[in-house]
Amino acid sequence: MLSGTACAHHGRLFACGLATLGEFRAAGTDLLVSRSSGSMYAAVGGRAGIELPLVAPFSLGLQATAVVPLVERTLRIVDEVLWLAPPVGGELGMFWRVTIF
Repeated sequence: MLSGTACAHHGRLFACGLATLGEFRAAGTDLLVSRSSGSMYAAVGGRAGIELPLVAPFSLGLQATAVVPLVERTLRIVDEVLWLAPPVGGELGMFWRVTIF
């Protein structure tokens, strides 16, 4: 996967746009038959959060992200569906930041 973000900050708040491009792969083995499959993955989304200063140079951040896949969301081997991406994905996160400059 390759992902990129572009963010804007206003005081302690921030908002980001993001894009992801990659491929999911699966492989199976059996004594008689071995198969593999891949599926391209592309998605766009957004992230918003707040960064709270602690003791210089440290701060704590909280963020929420939502991602929407743009292309094929199914990983199959022959006619068997191995994985189906949801129409929208999301995450909640926390991070520590150390500001050097």
